[in-house]
Amino acid sequence: MPKKPKPVSRLDQIGTLKLFNEKLDLIRRGRFAKLVSSPDHGVVINFSTVGTPLVVEKHGADEDSTLALVTTLRFFVQDKDGINLKQIADLYETLPVEDKAKVSVREAFTANKAFLDSPSDIILNGVSYTNGQFFDIFMYGGLAHANEDKRPQYEAFMKSPTADFFQFVFEDIAANILVRLM
Repeated sequence: MPKKPKPVSRLDQIGTLKLFNEKLDLIRRGRFAKLVSSPDHGVVINFSTVGTPLVVEKHGADEDSTLALVTTLRFFVQDKDGINLKQIADLYETLPVEDKAKVSVREAFTANKAFLDSPSDIILNGVSYTNGQFFDIFMYGGLAHANEDKRPQYEAFMKSPTADFFQFVFEDIAANILVRLM
């Protein structure tokens, strides 16, 4: 028989919302969101003549801003800290707030889940990835962790001549997640 969830006090709920807002403010103050929303954010891939190497120029977040983002973004995509979008949507259902706020948070969760479940159009060595799978490979294969099951895939992406393009795709996926958080 499954355990019944422990009742959560109003003080605990407020603490959860406070943590959510503190971490969101940390992301807002960081450089990542500003860099990926700049007009020149993107990738230029130069295909030249035969015998000339492929050149990929990425404009957007730098390594420092990306690493700073992922250390905080983990709070919003993992279950442990109680502030991922599903947990916040569930929490809002129990709060004495307007239905409009409850619907807004639930829609953000639903849209984020649909986005992560959708194809990323990335195929490496014949394997297609969803946005969520690609995001997880970068988060847990090299940026925030080095999980054994994700590390080889991350390294394959990073050793590719189009590694900058793959980094851009990760930035774009992270930016899409942030839009729903903010």
